[in-house]
Amino acid sequence: MKSNIKILIATKLSPVVSDILKSGGLEPVVMETIPEGLESVIGDYHGLIVRSEQVNESVIDAGKNLKLIVRAGSGVNTIDLESASKRDILVMNTPDANSNSVAELVFAYMFVSSRLILKADSTTKKGEWLKKQLMGFELTGKTIGIVGVGNIGSRVARKAKGFDMNIICYDPILSSERASILGVKIVSLDELFKNSDFITLHVPLTPDTKGMIKYKTLKLMKENAMIINASRAELIEEGALEKILDEKPSITAAADLFYEGDKEGEKSLSSFGNRVIMTPHIGASTKDANYRTAKQSAEQTVNFFNAGVIKNSVNLIEIPFDLNTMYMNLAMLLGKFAYYMIKDHGQPYEIKITCYGNLFKYTSILLKSGIMGVLDNFLDKKVTPIMAENVAQENGIIITPRRPDDLKGHGDSITLDIVAKIMDRYTETSVRGTLITGDKAIIRRVDNFENVDIIPSGNISVFTYDDRKGISGQIGSIYSENDINILDGRYKTSIDGKFAIAVLNTSRPVNLNIIQNIKEKIRADKAFVVHF
Repeated sequence: MKSNIKILIATKLSPVVSDILKSGGLEPVVMETIPEGLESVIGDYHGLIVRSEQVNESVIDAGKNLKLIVRAGSGVNTIDLESASKRDILVMNTPDANSNSVAELVFAYMFVSSRLILKADSTTKKGEWLKKQLMGFELTGKTIGIVGVGNIGSRVARKAKGFDMNIICYDPILSSERASILGVKIVSLDELFKNSDFITLHVPLTPDTKGMIKYKTLKLMKENAMIINASRAELIEEGALEKILDEKPSITAAADLFYEGDKEGEKSLSSFGNRVIMTPHIGASTKDANYRTAKQSAEQTVNFFNAGVIKNSVNLIEIPFDLNTMYMNLAMLLGKFAYYMIKDHGQPYEIKITCYGNLFKYTSILLKSGIMGVLDNFLDKKVTPIMAENVAQENGIIITPRRPDDLKGHGDSITLDIVAKIMDRYTETSVRGTLITGDKAIIRRVDNFENVDIIPSGNISVFTYDDRKGISGQIGSIYSENDINILDGRYKTSIDGKFAIAVLNTSRPVNLNIIQNIKEKIRADKAFVVHF
């Protein structure tokens, strides 16, 4: 563990953030309010965790020791990414921690609107009894149109299924396979606006998405439809929502964000009364989300400073809004695992990557992540995405992106190969992985061992050897003698039946002397420990 690494928590988060940072050997300091501004104190800190606090150029310039900024949440529009990148400061976020809270808020809006709750509440409190005028409608059987089926959009879709709603979506990169799993129908943006009873927006704000919902699109909305924006106000062309609300009295809306910003003062949508539900950016304002963001922020910070692990990076390389960043994490994990497979057989000579399915168009980004996974361990230092290929080439490593053969049926997966060289002898290893349940990395293949299904997490020890009986028992006995519990064990035989691999997830790190003892006892070809 590193020592004297100071982390400033400049926001209000669950105390779990400090607990995790301390347990990781870091020094957390909580300052929920800083009257003089972040730039007045940031100079002493190596890491910074914020929520909606402004981290501008002056703050970044003052952060002479700053290596990492973590946004406890998804949006990073309050952080000057360009300045951070120029200073080689990594910016991460926690994109899924708030997803459920935002998804539930969408349904809160729909219920309040469909059952006329605002009018019912205000009039009843005045002593009125407007029961006959408060005829609402059910969600069941209605059509919900989801724009953007990422972390939040997919959660909205799953919840909508529970209400027996018809679900259509617009997402240019959503695969038909993924859509089938979610039970949604992919349509054009115009078709979505024409046919939806409820429309909800869940895409990040980028130059490409700013103003993507134009007046002419809103004009397609049918009578009594509702549009919900709990993402970013700027996704809708400025003034377009007010204009359509003026023109179509039956249309309603809900907004958690506004062109006027996150601040006090009258909003342009206020004039529409109960037809527009307005909330002060509360999408992530639940105790549950606060705990999750605090926990993930702390874990990502500890993993970065202690192991160089980069998860949910949002700067240094341009990340398309439609790329699940967990695939970048997968590529790094594959690079790390592959490096350990060849590290005793020479130095990395060539790194190859093959991105299958929808991932092919992101090859250049995923290649950088894979290189980082190799170099962070080979060089024992953090390598940033923007410098990954240059650093590899400076160390004499050849970089080879390859075109996939999608007829092999690997789906959205990544294969990473490393060639190692010592003198004139070359050794090659190959690993392939994918994501399961949307965000969990899994290594499906290692060299000629298929369906190994390794979850790269915790303490992993690996042995390869000539296939024969009794090996698992010998390994288990040695671990038992040393009070090491095997949490999960994978034993696979190679395709040709000659070799075997044992992959063991243990309760605590395994001493290298124990690994060497097992290697000698079972006459293993490879034996190593890798910590994820």
